[in-house]
Amino acid sequence: MESKKSLFQTKLLESEENKATNSSSLFPQEEYERVISRLNELKQSNPTKTKQDYRLLQKYEILEVTIEGTTVQKLQKKGTQLRFVCAEYVFDVLLAIRRIIGHGGRTSMCKATKEKYANISRDQITLFLQYCEECQLKKSSVRKCVVVKPIVSNSMNSRAQVDLIDMQSTRWEVPFHFQLPGSLDQDDMPSSLTD
Repeated sequence: MESKKSLFQTKLLESEENKATNSSSLFPQEEYERVISRLNELKQSNPTKTKQDYRLLQKYEILEVTIEGTTVQKLQKKGTQLRFVCAEYVFDVLLAIRRIIGHGGRTSMCKATKEKYANISRDQITLFLQYCEECQLKKSSVRKCVVVKPIVSNSMNSRAQVDLIDMQSTRWEVPFHFQLPGSLDQDDMPSSLTD
């Protein structure tokens, strides 16, 4: 499990580095804690605020959660109950969600994360699912199917198509007579069929 987590973290950080700096809302633990401490400073005292401070105040607010008797401060999206997760805990959060909802697929995981977390994207979920063994086994293999192309011809009855029917598996009381279109004229037909 730890190897999957480390592989996921590596790929996640690579993909986040490739994004523009303003488009990513996933940040490392140090920056997460720095944002919380800056928000606490802005709340307690009235320092001179920079543009970045105003952006922080517009985007984030602090949520205090009690876990096993200790109060922990977490970031949440302002005006909602959606929490932010730092990059180091994305795998653990997605694993917990996966255990709760089962292996329903990317869509069900997206729905579950959007209800509780603000900064977990579909790309991150897709990356996580690549490391889930059960989901990889559930993926349908490439199916080989017979492609039936329609018969296209310029003149009528110049081509024929035959459908095979297993006549031995069932008992038929009525005799069958098969004829290819255009191969027999009325004059060539047996008299027993023309009557």
